[in-house]
Amino acid sequence: MALFVSQVANKLDAKFRVSVPSSFRKAVTHDKEHFHGVMAWPGVGEAMIEACDHRRIERIAESLDDMTHYPEDAHVRLGLARASLAALKPLAFDINGRILLPEEFRQHAKIVDEVLFVGVGTTFQMWQPTRYRLWEERLRSQGEKEGIHLHMRPLMGALQPSVSREAHRHRNGGSHG
Repeated sequence: MALFVSQVANKLDAKFRVSVPSSFRKAVTHDKEHFHGVMAWPGVGEAMIEACDHRRIERIAESLDDMTHYPEDAHVRLGLARASLAALKPLAFDINGRILLPEEFRQHAKIVDEVLFVGVGTTFQMWQPTRYRLWEERLRSQGEKEGIHLHMRPLMGALQPSVSREAHRHRNGGSHG
């Protein structure tokens, strides 16, 4: 599985090509059966571009066939996923590790001369750097104001054993209803 982390800013050249960070290129699947590049689409809800490797797109497409794991808003989630897949474009690496950013992607993300690559786990995003910094500042400010903190799901085999809801309520003197 590809893992994308960190942030790297690179300039667009006159032909609208940008060098993908080497750590991101290394994370992308490279074998004879798969595309040598990234799969990208306009971000939903923000002026940025989402990207990932070919295998991730295959897993997303396969998951759309199984609606049992979707909540009540499945039709909205399915619609967004389908719209993203429909807008997806394969962006091939050239011999220098660059991709050509299509005009519609540059317009959507308001990218003019520089791209900020932002690793977000199994995908990465491409932003106009100032827009990303403003978005990040707004998000952090909102989190502080609302007392929101990042909570991670416990890892398997963590030091603390899991406790059932019933046992937790009992320990804390809560009701059983």
